[in-house]
Amino acid sequence: MMKFLITLMIATLVFTGCDESPTTAKSSLETHVILHTAYGDVHLHLYDDTPIHRDNFLNLSSTGFFDSLTFHRVLHKFVVQAGDPRSKMGTWEDSVMGPGYDLESEFTEHHVHTRGALAMARKPDEENPERQSSGSQFYIVTGIPVSEGRLDSMEQKATGIRRGKIFLEYQDARADSSFFGTFADFQETHPLTPFSYSAEQREKYLTVGGAPLLDFTYTVFGEVTDGMDIALKISRQPATKEGQLLNDVRIDSVTVL
Repeated sequence: MMKFLITLMIATLVFTGCDESPTTAKSSLETHVILHTAYGDVHLHLYDDTPIHRDNFLNLSSTGFFDSLTFHRVLHKFVVQAGDPRSKMGTWEDSVMGPGYDLESEFTEHHVHTRGALAMARKPDEENPERQSSGSQFYIVTGIPVSEGRLDSMEQKATGIRRGKIFLEYQDARADSSFFGTFADFQETHPLTPFSYSAEQREKYLTVGGAPLLDFTYTVFGEVTDGMDIALKISRQPATKEGQLLNDVRIDSVTVL
């Protein structure tokens, strides 16, 4: 699978800041944008509970960063991806290139990769152990319905992530001498609650589709509210096996509402 987008889950989540921060002076009321393409418009709603990604995307949109960039990686029944500044010049590489900074992750369990989800790409774990997001490369999920078994497997992995977070809390408590017992003792006051997808999430994955293998390790920060048919049309265009379209589809401009 493509190295910059898909990595297997590990048992911990790490939240840390990026080395360099973008200018993010946008109002939280500006949470809708429209991508204008030759195929039609794609309307996006940006979530207020992922403010780092929301404000960064609004800043790039309002300053024209995305204008004339192509959907440089398109994988049918998976994702359509854009935001690589090199694509404006017609160059293409299998790597994550952005505006010169990365973003602190904002993983959540209630924003998942059902069809229409808007999320940020990132470099793979071996290059990016903190799992920071790209500063500009984003993708829209175009995945197909998945099986119950796939969702059950992802729930087990998400439960493992929760267990890992408890263990990190335990290590911190031992380090600052606020707790002296064993991990088993610590778990008595920090019980593990297994993760389960909500009924709505599970139903959408089973009937509409998505890409659950990306859940919890890539930041979902919005969703398509109109124009999903345009995103799907782009996803069906002829492409190489690596996902490069044979004929460019560009983001002509972006409107911030």
